[in-house]
Amino acid sequence: MRAYSRLHQTCGKLRYYADEHSTLPGGSPTNGSIDTLISVGVLSADDTAFLRDHQVKYHGFDLGRIAADVPVFEMVFTNTKTPRRIISYSDGHTVMSDLETKP
Repeated sequence: MRAYSRLHQTCGKLRYYADEHSTLPGGSPTNGSIDTLISVGVLSADDTAFLRDHQVKYHGFDLGRIAADVPVFEMVFTNTKTPRRIISYSDGHTVMSDLETKP
């Protein structure tokens, strides 16, 4: 649950930024790099360390496309009896489901 909560909080920071701004510094509405999010102050170095340490996949963030079906972060959590996939979406919600495995 800690990984779920942390990913949800991190995505919430992006959603908050999107609510307050229509573009990122430099005028771009999209972002393909976590490093850019740190440099503009959206994410902290601690947030980025978590994302990197847990091998979270970053799909990018588009300030012009905030929706419940646009993934931003995705991670696989295997430290439980049943492995889980956690996905955070650009509208700020996060979903956890069982990791589909091949028989």
